[in-house]
Order: sequence, then C-alpha cells, then structure tokens
Amino acid sequence: MDSARLALESTILERYLPRRYAFVHPTDSSRSYLDVGLKTKSGNTYRLKILIPPDYPSAMPLVYVVHPKPLYDYHKQDLTSIGASGKMHVLTSADGCVQLCHFKGSLWHTNITLYKVALKCLIWLEAYHNHLLTGNDIDYYLRHCPQH
Repeated sequence: MDSARLALESTILERYLPRRYAFVHPTDSSRSYLDVGLKTKSGNTYRLKILIPPDYPSAMPLVYVVHPKPLYDYHKQDLTSIGASGKMHVLTSADGCVQLCHFKGSLWHTNITLYKVALKCLIWLEAYHNHLLTGNDIDYYLRHCPQH
C-alpha cells in the first residue's frame, strides 16, 4: 500500500475506530496487516487480523478472527472444523483462526477501504452472536452478494 493510501486509511480508521486498530508492517511487506478490535452490541469483543496484500487496494484483503480462538458454533463445534461454508459465511481457516467472507472477489474494487472491510466483519460478528442464541445459520441473517 502506498503512503497516500495508508494516510487515507489511517484517517478513516482514526475517525471511526479510534484507538482500536494498529497497522503492523513486518520487514517482509507481503505480511503487513491491520490488527483491529471490534465490540458487538452485546458487549463481546473480537480481534481481527486483516491481511493487506502487497497490491492493495487492487487486491482484496483476507480477514481472520484471532481472538477469541477458537470460535464455536451453536452446537459447540469449532468453526475451523467446518471448512469453507456459505451457510456460515466463512472461508478456509489458518492457524486455528476462522477466515470471514466479507466481499465477493469479483465485486472487489479499489475504493473499498479497510474500514468498510472491518464494518462488514462487525456485521458478521453481530450475525454470529444471533447464531449462538438461536442456532440459525449466519446465512439466515446475511445475504450473499449478487452473482454479477
């Protein structure tokens, strides 16, 4: 991510998620990520790791829930064990962390910010909370992107 885009992303995040995020830039720039903390309306807190690809914003970031770990479904099954699931809006997992489906890859475009990614993940977390209460799949609360 170039310095102008980083400044833009930082300005937006500071306005809407002050003191709840940090950019992490290891020596290998292909491993940069945004560490963000989100709190649901029910008071549950989560930490997300938003992996920033070297060609961001042209390429879509991947998002993992790193805390709490593991995430369990309504039936007390670890969500990482179900693999990719359209009903639960999750993709393949890594290091015991659930990967969230936040955008359809073909609909990704360069004007989508990391804040919008985090906001969509917060919506997933709210749906996840409802799933834990009711047992309904996350798909019951969220709709899939249109097939364009």
